[in-house]
Amino acid sequence: MVTEGVEDYLEAISKALEENEKARTNEIALELEVSASSVTEMLQKLDEKGYINYQKYQGVTLTEKGREIADDVIETHEAIKRLFIMLGVPPKKAERDACKVEHHLSDETIIRLKKFVKYIDKAFNGDLKQIKDLRE
Repeated sequence: MVTEGVEDYLEAISKALEENEKARTNEIALELEVSASSVTEMLQKLDEKGYINYQKYQGVTLTEKGREIADDVIETHEAIKRLFIMLGVPPKKAERDACKVEHHLSDETIIRLKKFVKYIDKAFNGDLKQIKDLRE
């Protein structure tokens, strides 16, 4: 089982890799609001566990194993955030709340939540105005 902290780091690394070929310690520290030394310590652990490729001062990339976990965490995060927005939660608050909730749901709940969000998006072609009754 992967810890919440590991998930947060892999998610932050993945986001940083959207912008650059390699993620940098300072980018990760900024995203997670932690010190660069804390990031360095965690990167060494993630490298040992096979989630990332890390060499000091060279940046970070995700391994296939790390990428799979990061993609799953991001997909879950986005589904939760989308549900909150559907319910009328302002986007910034939906983002913050999704971060808090994403690590505390069972796998079964996550699967059902993702299916529900996809169903609603498909049924209403992504037009949230059509579900305004839920949003008031």
